[in-house]
Amino acid sequence: MLDDLQLTFVPVTPEHWLEFEALLGGGTECQGCYCMWLREPDQELFGSRGAVGNRDAMRALIEGGKVPGLLALAGGLPVGWVAVGPRDDYPLLDRFVEFATIDPPEGPLWVCPCFYVHVGYRRRGVMSGLIEAALAYAREQGAAALEAYPVEPDADYVPHGDAFGGLLNAFMAAGFDLVGRNPTETFSAHSMGVRPVVRWTF
Repeated sequence: MLDDLQLTFVPVTPEHWLEFEALLGGGTECQGCYCMWLREPDQELFGSRGAVGNRDAMRALIEGGKVPGLLALAGGLPVGWVAVGPRDDYPLLDRFVEFATIDPPEGPLWVCPCFYVHVGYRRRGVMSGLIEAALAYAREQGAAALEAYPVEPDADYVPHGDAFGGLLNAFMAAGFDLVGRNPTETFSAHSMGVRPVVRWTF
């Protein structure tokens, strides 16, 4: 449940680049990713170009007409982000067993593989709002289903680096179906050795 926050959700278009850059840039836990990691099949390129290169690569995508996700704004300030789009936009998902889809649905499969919530706005319902906004956006864009790969924490506190895929309880509260669990490889130290796969079928 959202508390006193009045949130609006906007697709990241060129008009919202500065808000996106302000949220994911600088000294955040995102470490200069700019949400390019899962989009880049060449991980040597991703690692070598650094924060500035990732920022420029994302900006080029956005200026080229790609909408990579949604921002949550509170009082005009960017406080949260969710990446959302066709699974094919994230080729690195296919490189790791923990992100494998299970019994793929017919029709376009969309995913929301990454979240970021500003440290000052956590535990205030921002992630839940982003999940609902991602559902609405995917439906509008013609997705047959929306899938995610959250963590199922084994502790009350999960470092953001482990929680980038969202938290299972938030997806279950939103009405997603738990379609299975994949074994993890290296990214989920706080998720009991498995990563849930959740899906909403439209």
